[in-house]
Amino acid sequence: MPPAFSVPSREKWRKYEQGSMAKQQEFMERYREDFKKVLVENSDGIQAGDHLVLERKYYVHHMLCTFSGDNHVIVIHYSGPAWGISKASRCTSFKDVGVKGEIEEKMFSSEELVEQQVKKIIWPAHLKRFSAEEVIKRAFTRLGEDWYDILKNNCEHFVTWSMCGLKVSLQVEQWYLTAREVAYSAFTGLYDFGRNITTKKVLPLLIKLQANVSDEVAVFINENALYVGYGLAILMEAGVAGHEIYKAYTHCKTTEEFKVKFVDIVAKAACRLGCGIVGSCIGTAVCPAAGPIASLVGGAIGAGLGHLFGALIGWWYENSSYIDG
Repeated sequence: MPPAFSVPSREKWRKYEQGSMAKQQEFMERYREDFKKVLVENSDGIQAGDHLVLERKYYVHHMLCTFSGDNHVIVIHYSGPAWGISKASRCTSFKDVGVKGEIEEKMFSSEELVEQQVKKIIWPAHLKRFSAEEVIKRAFTRLGEDWYDILKNNCEHFVTWSMCGLKVSLQVEQWYLTAREVAYSAFTGLYDFGRNITTKKVLPLLIKLQANVSDEVAVFINENALYVGYGLAILMEAGVAGHEIYKAYTHCKTTEEFKVKFVDIVAKAACRLGCGIVGSCIGTAVCPAAGPIASLVGGAIGAGLGHLFGALIGWWYENSSYIDG
């Protein structure tokens, strides 16, 4: 653990702020034990600019105090849907489920602070990069943001960024990120299976049902369903990737952060598409008797594996400076 007098220089802060989230996480991990928690007894013990937390069974919810006085405090935090969690302490539990997480203000009475056992995080002096006024001003620049990601842009990422400029969540471990990618790859496989079913089975049927579409067109779609499916897959992946890139462009705070996100999005989309097509061809070649089913299953497996491969490319790009030494 670094000594208490190890104060990062302005150049050091700027270096990490412009670096990847992995580098920022590694930097803050060195100081994990320097943070102290103090139980709040009333609103008098809280000042504007303080970092507050609500400890729950499976997570810790982070907030930033923007006002303290008259037996209450006002905080700014990432809120969202909650199941079995009181309204006063609700926090998004899963990405994009129900109501999206959003940065908003909330008031706590002195009694609520005590009742919910709110704690104040005491930051080490060598990590206090901004004054309380600057911290609050930074937080308000993101008021209304709704780009919540439980693993990469959660309530702790927001507060830490406001306090020191780094998007770090010490409660998020690397294995969480890996587990999410594995789970999402399985979902991608199922999604690809459903998409292929739609393009190869449902689409020709719908076309046949359209009275204003000629039989020749319907026959063409049926005979070229594979290529039609590939074409739609390309359009869908391109559309999703374009939307994700636009979101990243509007929300990323640094050029480096956007570059990492851009590579991650493009790599996953390209690998899902490419591996899905290869898997579909392999499935057809290995089990020709199964017909379209073999193609669908092969494509789903390929898309899932492709997502993992794309995630690996994104991880390599983000951590390439470490890998290269």
